[in-house]
Amino acid sequence: MGVQVGQILRQAALRAPERVGLVVVDHAYGERGEQGERREYTYAKLDLLARSVAARLVAAGLARGERVGLLADNSAQ
Repeated sequence: MGVQVGQILRQAALRAPERVGLVVVDHAYGERGEQGERREYTYAKLDLLARSVAARLVAAGLARGERVGLLADNSAQ
């Protein structure tokens, strides 16, 4: 089996938990043309979110190591 995204996140979270791993900028503009919200996610937060999703998949009946397909918009959500 190859390297999994969860493994990459976990290693980054162990090496530099407070380092920013993802920046999301909402490109929606307000009435006065101001730029939207900017959010930063640390590697520790990304690891926590990934583990949360994994726990929900296990709770739904998937076994560790099973493959899961994902169809989603290109966004942090």
